[in-house]
Amino acid sequence: MNATDLITAAQAAHAEDLALQAEEAAGMKGGEEEERLDFLRSAADHAVKVLGQAAEGLPWIYAPEDLPEHTFAATAALAPSRAHDAHLTYLFDAHNGQPLLALVRTCRSCTDELTNPITSLAELGRLLDEDQQRDRDAVDTDAQEPGPLAAVEQTESIAARVALLARRLVAEHPDTGLAIQHVSLFGHEHGDGRADIHFNADGLDALRQVAAALGAEVTVEVSGSVRPFVFEHGTATSTVDGIDVELRAYSQLSHDEAAAWRAQQDQPASGGEGE
Repeated sequence: MNATDLITAAQAAHAEDLALQAEEAAGMKGGEEEERLDFLRSAADHAVKVLGQAAEGLPWIYAPEDLPEHTFAATAALAPSRAHDAHLTYLFDAHNGQPLLALVRTCRSCTDELTNPITSLAELGRLLDEDQQRDRDAVDTDAQEPGPLAAVEQTESIAARVALLARRLVAEHPDTGLAIQHVSLFGHEHGDGRADIHFNADGLDALRQVAAALGAEVTVEVSGSVRPFVFEHGTATSTVDGIDVELRAYSQLSHDEAAAWRAQQDQPASGGEGE
């Protein structure tokens, strides 16, 4: 075996090793995904056990947050109140095998969290009624003249909602490469504020997946200003919980696709009758 043969054999062995590693990684990923689905089914079953049929169909998502070892969590968003974003949390401690269902409310203006274990549908109703009463009290307070920091407080409230929404979307679509490009916030002393979140997704397929979940339409434009490359640029917009969301992504056409597109662009415009 000469030096060239040795190099060829070594590169072939390395390619086989990489292929095996890719197969092992794919198997591990598939196993982890199945475990997540099983855990979400457990969360849904436990919620129905505690709350009854009213809990069927809740949108449970896996929550890969910083948790103690051997502790796993899933969350299901509830309709937000005026002052809080609320969700149910299902926690499972693998050490003692004990599940826990809790109502978690995040204060929009202060980002503090209030957590209460839930053992029945009536208990959940009591806590939600108390939240609504606090909302009514807040409305009475807001009827007064705004304070000197009203615009700042409004911006803080919007920022807390933006953070919750961004974390939820990223957690709900872990395989799309969803990442925040920039955030715009506006607060006003009279309570009229707005927020924009601009996300980038990892390619048009990922963009379409997120857009479909938000009920948004995808618009695609093709550009080839830098030869020989041709790109598809996709955008989608939606409003979620009063927050404007814009999604962007791009994909590069293959060499053959780019050539076909350029050939189509070079076609002369078809003339009318008589030309």
